Amino acid sequence: MGEKPKSRRGAKQDDRHDDELIGQDLYACADGLWHLYEDEHHSVKAGMVEHSIPCWGFILEEKPWHLKFDPQLASALGVEEGRRFAMLQKGRSVMSIYGSKIDPSMVRGDPKRGRKIAILGDTNNPMSLLEAAEGADVLVHECTMLEEDASEAELRGHSTASMAGKFANAIGARCLVLTHFGSKFEGNPNHIQTSVQAARLEFGREKVIAAEDFMGVTVSQTDEPSVKWVRLREGDRSLTPVPASKRVPAWRNFS
Repeated sequence: MGEKPKSRRGAKQDDRHDDELIGQDLYACADGLWHLYEDEHHSVKAGMVEHSIPCWGFILEEKPWHLKFDPQLASALGVEEGRRFAMLQKGRSVMSIYGSKIDPSMVRGDPKRGRKIAILGDTNNPMSLLEAAEGADVLVHECTMLEEDASEAELRGHSTASMAGKFANAIGARCLVLTHFGSKFEGNPNHIQTSVQAARLEFGREKVIAAEDFMGVTVSQTDEPSVKWVRLREGDRSLTPVPASKRVPAWRNFS
């Protein structure tokens, strides 16, 4: 899968890490992502994010889907049962007994937007996935460091809550889930709550969750348009919405 790079000089076909199992090799495609899986309903892609060692982020996306075919509505529009029903169900237009053209959308509605989830590994800068993660319903982002340790976070390749909030803002996410809390968070729930508030400030939305072990998050289907929130000016706490078409990467432009 993807385009196979040129082999290193002297490399052997069976050169593998001790823990590496034999399997299918995956290579980056033209978009810079690794296309790991795809069927008629879903796709899974991966891309590298910045960290002290190679690390990845994953994009799980549900393809647009249609409402269930309505045979009673099709009959009311003059479509005879049988072959024409089957053609409509497969997405092909047919002619009714009245001589009018019946499109599939007329008997099952317009396509509904699929859901998208972005799950990032350790990183201090996931901007390589800015386009791929755009419009994610849920962004799962690490929050290893406290806000006062932001400089150390950059050096160690990790993130603070506000850094996670900025990226959630940049991609127009609908919900941010903070995870991978560092050792300084242990035994101090105030640190977690403070980080959640810091993420909300940069994100511009209230939907920020501090993850816990075995937590489940339900991702509801929605046609809500992607929205970007940016701070008006440095030090200004007020926020204003900006359409997705006019978004600029907040990570690079707002401190």
